[in-house]
Amino acid sequence: MVILSRENHDALQKNMVLLMEDLEPREIIPKLYSKKIITRYQKETLDATPEDTQKTYKLIDYLLRKSDEQFNVFLQILLDSEDEKHRTIAFILSGREPPERSAGENDSQINFDSLSSPSGSGGRIQQRHIESSHSMEELESNDIPQPVKSNKSPAVEPTSDESYKMKTTPRGLCLLINNDKFLPHTGLRSRAGTEMDVKSLTELFTKLNYTVHQHENLNENRMHKVLKDFSSRHEHEELDSCVVCVLSHGTKGAVYSTDKRAINIEQIIEYFDGDHCAALIGKPKVFIIQACRGTTKDSGAGDERTDSEEVEPQIEGVTQLIANVTLNDDRVDSVPITSEDELNAIGEKIPVHADVFILYATVPGYVSWRNSEEGTWFINCLIKVINERCNTEDLSSMATMINNEVAKRLSQLGYKQMPEFWNRLRKSYISIRDERNLIRF
Repeated sequence: MVILSRENHDALQKNMVLLMEDLEPREIIPKLYSKKIITRYQKETLDATPEDTQKTYKLIDYLLRKSDEQFNVFLQILLDSEDEKHRTIAFILSGREPPERSAGENDSQINFDSLSSPSGSGGRIQQRHIESSHSMEELESNDIPQPVKSNKSPAVEPTSDESYKMKTTPRGLCLLINNDKFLPHTGLRSRAGTEMDVKSLTELFTKLNYTVHQHENLNENRMHKVLKDFSSRHEHEELDSCVVCVLSHGTKGAVYSTDKRAINIEQIIEYFDGDHCAALIGKPKVFIIQACRGTTKDSGAGDERTDSEEVEPQIEGVTQLIANVTLNDDRVDSVPITSEDELNAIGEKIPVHADVFILYATVPGYVSWRNSEEGTWFINCLIKVINERCNTEDLSSMATMINNEVAKRLSQLGYKQMPEFWNRLRKSYISIRDERNLIRF
């Protein structure tokens, strides 16, 4: 992986305010693209950003992940500009005093391949005083986005042992698959209330600076195609993470397509592993699975009620595969396995690929509850916890809190639910920064 030298990395970060004030991104961006310093996707993202300060911030974010050679091209573009401020920025970033020019000489005659690598006793000049005249808190209060403040040297952030680098805008892509209506021959009922989950998840991940791609009611072929196409998107190369949410009926180890074909959860994850999605190698991938993983209902430990006190609705064979509890309108997303071949095809394996975090609505073998007006217990609690705790807690801690919130709930028939999560991340948390807050997700 190409990493900008510490010297050039520090020069960009320490002069962030200067760049925000004096750089004209609308002039510089096309020139960087013509020199192939930024990609087509990066240029499109920058062009779609309305505010110049935001354009500049994103541009600096991209430059921080370029090579020293590309950084020198950026300096040369600044030096060749007719804007005096750009030429001044070029010299400040290079750490050199602007040279005294003789008659007829101009800045464009200077080659930054040597200028950006100082030699001799002079070294880099002290950065302009503006870099220290504003604290990070002042910048945030003025709504100017800045890199995450850290006690560690910014140069080691891309390979930090403590957290994944999470600096791009957007932070990543989010795929949201919602299977609500199923083909008549499957016997699967519509998942009333799931539209509330879709709305809440879309709002949450948009707020967390993700680009959400939503798909609904996919059969087996379409579901695999959507997963494959999404994992192959070129944007993953530029972005720092990925989120996949699947909402459907389910069974042990799988979720169902609208034609009631079992889609193995492990196979879903494999679309994004190192063998199938090189662009996401080393980047965190979060999977949220809202589906039952069996048909057993959790009556709760220590519950004084007995089966004789409340009658459990029956599952009426293959023609009615969903155990539909109408009291309090809490329902389950459960489908029993109906054949030996299906059982062998599905299996249930613990994901072994790195940089993966999976949140399941329930434990293996058990149902997941859904309210037709409010959505599922699990997604409700997930949204609540992340909204309230994302600025102070890491993902693993929030997942534990989600478990606790769901575990507190009780259906009118006295049933409980227990989510679980699998943590295959290599680092302690994923840090996300939006425009104003440091978010650990």
